[in-house]
Amino acid sequence: MLRPWSLAPALLTLLRITGIRADGSDCLASLYGSVNASSAYFVGDYTAYNLRLQPIPAAVFYPTSPADISSAILCAQSAGLAVAVRSGGHSYASYSIGGTDGSLVIDLGAFRSIVVHDDNTASIGGGAKLGNIALALSYSERAIPHGTCPTVGVGGHTTGGGFGEPGRMWGLMLDNVVGMDVVMANGTIVSGLTRDLDGDLFFAILGCGSSFAVVTSFRFKTYAMPQAVTHYGFTYDSGILDSSGIAQVFSAYQTIGAGDVVPELGMGFQVGTGGSCFISGNFYGSDQGALDGILQPLKDLLPGGYKEDKTPMSWIGSVVNYAGTGPLNTTGVPDIHDTFFAKSIITPSGSPIPASVMESFFDYLADTQTSTYWFGEIHPSLRQL
Repeated sequence: MLRPWSLAPALLTLLRITGIRADGSDCLASLYGSVNASSAYFVGDYTAYNLRLQPIPAAVFYPTSPADISSAILCAQSAGLAVAVRSGGHSYASYSIGGTDGSLVIDLGAFRSIVVHDDNTASIGGGAKLGNIALALSYSERAIPHGTCPTVGVGGHTTGGGFGEPGRMWGLMLDNVVGMDVVMANGTIVSGLTRDLDGDLFFAILGCGSSFAVVTSFRFKTYAMPQAVTHYGFTYDSGILDSSGIAQVFSAYQTIGAGDVVPELGMGFQVGTGGSCFISGNFYGSDQGALDGILQPLKDLLPGGYKEDKTPMSWIGSVVNYAGTGPLNTTGVPDIHDTFFAKSIITPSGSPIPASVMESFFDYLADTQTSTYWFGEIHPSLRQL
């Protein structure tokens, strides 16, 4: 079935817009035309990833050029509307649709190009999703340290930091940005922004991008795709450990992470329902003997009862493994949604969480009805970047 806007391409010269409200934002309607908020398609265009937090935007725009975005920003200013940018729409707190009611959402779905250049940098549109990025780069045998969920958009992921499993080798996503094309909060279009061109602006966008600009394209440093990856894991099934034992597993994980671990080793910890938990990660190398030696200090600290696993795979196979059941190619795949509460804590390596605190937390989890996991990541080498 065709949507209403597909029947009137003349109205789409600048932006597709859905759901104009009668809130004084006349410039939006006069510039772009409008579809009434009662349209059956409006709700689908702003449904949050986390259904627990569902703000209602004033409008959703679908630009096709930086000039479109500039016009929309200036228009939102004149209408007194906050602007939210949606790259992949995976925000836990629904910031990609404004966080609160009444924002103008700029959707970057038309900015998804991925090009690997002769100098092994890659230009990636601000609306590209991580699964598609991994696939596209792999065709040129290149990689970057992105996260694991295929549907996450590169824009929010990168400008907010960008943790990924290879991060201990290659740093955060923002560490690997060498250039950007952006539209500023005043509507100014800046092409080819680099650290040398404007170091203050470059620094501000990488870490707090949503306050300064819309990034329409990133230029990333890329890395040779690892030729061999081993996924390893230590799994405790439900009922093997009590809260004290799970706290011991976490303490082992924390101790190893704070030490001198080779950068080729990624590591994560998760605890699930019924007292199950596991430590797992990837080793980016082909020397299995070396991996055994690297993991031995961890095994020395773990309580008994775990199942150990080591599975060799390709780089792209490791990306698929972390992606779970979803495909890497998200083109045409319906958006996913969930309902959850999330909270994050970051602890410095010099102040580890005491085992007694973790034991109390795991006692709490044992009595909590949930179908999800609590998880942690350790990136000890990031303190050296």
